[in-house]
Amino acid sequence: MFIANITILIVNLVLAATIIGLSIHRGLAEPTGLDWNDFAAILLTSVAVVLAGVTVFIAAAAIWGYNAIKTAAENKAREVAEKVAIAETREAMSDQFGALDEDEEAKFWQDADDDQPG
Repeated sequence: MFIANITILIVNLVLAATIIGLSIHRGLAEPTGLDWNDFAAILLTSVAVVLAGVTVFIAAAAIWGYNAIKTAAENKAREVAEKVAIAETREAMSDQFGALDEDEEAKFWQDADDDQPG
């Protein structure tokens, strides 16, 4: 990485020296005024730059929105999966062991919650 940084520094110094040398040797160009073609080119360039900035903003918003939707979908899927798992477990228990009264069921689920790690 150090070698790459030194190489880029040397290239930049050579380019800067070349530009300065050419400016001194040939002199700066005299301004010629602004005609309509130049004005239109400047306006189109500024529109392109603004459009590029808006595009970057929209891309950042899309990435943020995608991540927000993904997180919300994962949370909702987890919540629904837990509800379905509990409902299926209760139905299977009811089929296997018969209907429990409310006190027995509450005790069972309390014991199951106590057995959970964390």
